[in-house]
Amino acid sequence: ERLQKHFGKMPSDIRKLISFPNLLDENKMCAILSLVYNIGVEAFRKSTLRRKLNKCSPLIPSSRQWIDISNEFLKWDYDNGEQVAGLTRRRKLEKDLFLTA
Repeated sequence: ERLQKHFGKMPSDIRKLISFPNLLDENKMCAILSLVYNIGVEAFRKSTLRRKLNKCSPLIPSSRQWIDISNEFLKWDYDNGEQVAGLTRRRKLEKDLFLTA
């Protein structure tokens, strides 16, 4: 509910794009929400991160799958074709949060 107040309908929009949102822990959802808050729902919808997330097996995910998905966060640190140090830091934090159990 706190997320809903702060981010409006974005969390529900994100949940609709993920095949198994209820099986993701809070850290994974928060990392995804942070990314989408920055890149937008449409960019997330088209992203390789979302495609990989929806292809993985949520009931028996391997750590290799989670690492592969988390590496996709790091691709979103560019603005107008230039790598931005602040975005690189943010993406690393999101990746770390995503991998935190």
